[in-house]
Amino acid sequence: MPDQVWDLEKKPTKTVRLGVMGLINKSWMETSVIDSNDYKLEKSVSTGKEISYLLRKKFKCDLIISLTHMSNNEDMNLQNNDCGIDLCKSPLKTLISIFFMIIIQRFRRT
Repeated sequence: MPDQVWDLEKKPTKTVRLGVMGLINKSWMETSVIDSNDYKLEKSVSTGKEISYLLRKKFKCDLIISLTHMSNNEDMNLQNNDCGIDLCKSPLKTLISIFFMIIIQRFRRT
């Protein structure tokens, strides 16, 4: 669970709170050097919903980003199941470009 939240300032009077979570799948866990016996693997959709709810309600985050080690299909599944995640991507280059597009669009709405 998150223990820190950072504020990104748009203007001195407006702050956007960004929540970031990390999700992995079983195939990544099996190929990693992490001892999988130390962790309980849960469904990504239910875990994504739980963490995004916590980030929005308890930590008052405006944007939720999930950095994953999952397939594109699993990332799309997270976004299509209304998990409360604004951006869910695996590849870092794609993530960075989309991240900035979402922030620009979000600020234009306010």
